[in-house]
Amino acid sequence: MIVSYEIHTFVNGEWKIDSIFDSRSLALSEARRIDEGRRYSAVRVIEESFDEATQRVNSRTIFRGSKIDEENAETLERKRQARTDVQAKLAERKVQKKQAEKRAIIQKEQKRFKGAVVLTFLKVMGLVVLGAGLIVGIRYLATQL
Repeated sequence: MIVSYEIHTFVNGEWKIDSIFDSRSLALSEARRIDEGRRYSAVRVIEESFDEATQRVNSRTIFRGSKIDEENAETLERKRQARTDVQAKLAERKVQKKQAEKRAIIQKEQKRFKGAVVLTFLKVMGLVVLGAGLIVGIRYLATQL
């Protein structure tokens, strides 16, 4: 069985063979070096094995590296962070809204209480004035008779 390792790079929208190795470790280390660079947007290592008895070639990808994957991951992380920030702000606004509603209810109850106190005071004062008037009126009538 013959095994070879091809490094493919993604250039102008298509995969091109960059180099071929007999050693898996050399192919993988070179692919990692290429992946760390900024020249190609993606790189992969294809392991090809040729079985002489069956005359078949088997291929499988043993390494993938992509700047697009990193950029997508960064974009997804930024979106997740933005979503978290928005949810936090919405939760904060909801809490603030509930607090404002509670303050409004308390203020309304305070106004209602003040109104009730004033009305009670006016009633009591009216009764006092009416009572005093009645007493003065009864005394006046008593002196007249």
